[in-house]
Amino acid sequence: LPTDKSGEVLYESGYSVVEGRKFRSGDRYKAIIGNLLANSDEMFGRKLKIGDKLRIKDKEFVVVGVLDKIGSKPDDSSLLIPLETAKELFETGDKLDMIFVKVHPDKDVSAVAEEIKREMRNDRNLKEGEENFEVQTSEQLMESFSVILSVLTWFLIGIASISLFVGGVGITNTMYTSVLERTREIGIMKAIGATNYDVLYIFLTESGLLGMAGGAIGIAIGLGLSNMVAFIARNLAGIDFIRASAPPYLILGALAFSFIIGSLAGSFPALQAARLNPVEALRK
Repeated sequence: LPTDKSGEVLYESGYSVVEGRKFRSGDRYKAIIGNLLANSDEMFGRKLKIGDKLRIKDKEFVVVGVLDKIGSKPDDSSLLIPLETAKELFETGDKLDMIFVKVHPDKDVSAVAEEIKREMRNDRNLKEGEENFEVQTSEQLMESFSVILSVLTWFLIGIASISLFVGGVGITNTMYTSVLERTREIGIMKAIGATNYDVLYIFLTESGLLGMAGGAIGIAIGLGLSNMVAFIARNLAGIDFIRASAPPYLILGALAFSFIIGSLAGSFPALQAARLNPVEALRK
């Protein structure tokens, strides 16, 4: 990382020093470490802190700063040293693997990216389409993330739709069976004064409660799986920004939706029960 003002671009891109300091002009054998290196002994066999010394390529570096947690293992395991020192140690000359570019607020990011591509092609004597480099803007990164998220969302919607259909068919069959088994009971209810609406209300409520029970089980399973995925991502992949969250309004909304779906699925059996002739029902 450059020790002059150009290095500020990195800090403005989401990296921030929470302990110690940033690089200063003239720093040589100093290091800024990722948050994971300061809180885990996985890489160096010990947790690092400000003032600790590291040996890189037979050179001793002093830790002067710790980066804030970002949430991904590669970023949180990063170790930054001054650019000029890195060139000297690794003999890279003027070769760079990555360059961060800060665009002026008045400029169009896409236009600047195209201009950079054009200059890079001219510098390397390449034609359009022959690029051996890549220029990515924050918008492109967000677009890629949005595409992945959209595919995942539609996949989950598909699974949810199939689950709703199968669950609805199950509730319908259950309520049809219930009507057949309770035909005589329905006849008695009507004989003592129950109206068609009363019978309809009873069976719609029962089917709604069945749907709600299924929804509650689904919520419990979903929360369990979500927490398991978050746990695996955090402890095995080092991804810390995945969180399982279930606000009360979301749970209540899911239960209400399950009740409505259950009631709709049981509407035809409920109508059949409400229309039963009490005399014929008592004969069965």
